Amino acid sequence: MNGTHPSSAPRGTSPGARGRASAFVALAVALAGLASARAAEPSDRAPAAHHLRLRGIRIAEISAALDGTEADARARVASEALARAFAAGEREASVQRQGERATVRLGDEAILALGPDDALAAGFPDAAALAASVAGAVGEAVAEEDLRVHAQGTVYSLSMLVFSALVAFLLARRLGAGAAALSARIESGERAVPALTVGGVEVVSPASVRTWLPLLARLGGIALQLALLYGWLLFAASLFDRTRPLGSKLTEALLDPAASLAGRLGAALPVLVVLAVAAGVLGVTLRAVRLHFEAIARGGGTSWVPRELAGPTGALVRTALVVAAIIVLPDLLGLGVQSGLRGVAFAALLAGGLGAAPLAGNLILGIFAVYGRSMRPGDHAEVAGRSGRVVEVTLRDVRLEEEGGAVVRIPHLLTLVHPIRVRPAGPERGR
Repeated sequence: MNGTHPSSAPRGTSPGARGRASAFVALAVALAGLASARAAEPSDRAPAAHHLRLRGIRIAEISAALDGTEADARARVASEALARAFAAGEREASVQRQGERATVRLGDEAILALGPDDALAAGFPDAAALAASVAGAVGEAVAEEDLRVHAQGTVYSLSMLVFSALVAFLLARRLGAGAAALSARIESGERAVPALTVGGVEVVSPASVRTWLPLLARLGGIALQLALLYGWLLFAASLFDRTRPLGSKLTEALLDPAASLAGRLGAALPVLVVLAVAAGVLGVTLRAVRLHFEAIARGGGTSWVPRELAGPTGALVRTALVVAAIIVLPDLLGLGVQSGLRGVAFAALLAGGLGAAPLAGNLILGIFAVYGRSMRPGDHAEVAGRSGRVVEVTLRDVRLEEEGGAVVRIPHLLTLVHPIRVRPAGPERGR
């Protein structure tokens, strides 16, 4: 029990510590040997080779300097020049000799200048032979890259074709389902149908409108589906080079007969009759739009337009319809060139715009006031020196109710030169 082990170490040193010390010594000896071996390596190693590339394709090695330019800089400049020439559409590689040197060109772009040192490093008798070899490699790389780009474009076009077909199919299904749902709601009486009136006179009763609207809704859904199919065909034809002429023929086959038919019909009917019919159709359309937005303002049905904005939005839509009719109808009915109606329409629009510049400015300010909702009914506001409760904000003016009960109308133009102070009505404003 009290004896000493033969291999005992000095006091305070454990066997684990002796093992770690031995490992550190062995590692130091190995590192020293590696350092001495690397120091003993010859210092005259061959210079690293750099490559002329076209979008990742290795074409030729450049390992020698030329006119003080190192190999890496020559390779980088040559690769950039080759990329520019390829992007510019140059495809013909050639060699230009200049004494002992030769230059590889792609089209009009000089790509790489080669000298005797380059030929010696590559194992060629002279720079011209090396340049001819590099030019051949450049041509092969250009052809390979063209093939890759074409294949990539074909894959992308096929992907877009499949994706657009899927989107068109889903939209066609939604259009068909929407038309069927609208028709069912009209037939069941769930959706209110107004009478068709012209000039305040009821032309078609609500019952007759309810009879015909479901059929028109279904026919409209089919027409929209056909238009969607036609649009997809045009898009699909534009994806490939071989089918692009087909898209042009489809457009001509549809639009040319329609334009010719409209022109012949317009030329066959007297101008006054055509204008009367067009005015009647426009009047019916404007009345239908007005009734629709009035129903929204009264809280009937659902719409994307908020209830308080239904009146101004309806006025803007009717104004846009009138302007579009003045601009489009003369050419659509074939009367623009024949009767000079298009010039008259544009002259009328120009004269009206110049004469009504203040009104137009007031209308623009009204649009910002209405849709910006800086003032709302119920707020207390001070506008142009007059204060009171906001009754209504229209496209033309702001209507304030003063303390005495009088309603004051303040045009929006006055807000350009007078400050506006608004005190919200309360927490209910944000509702």
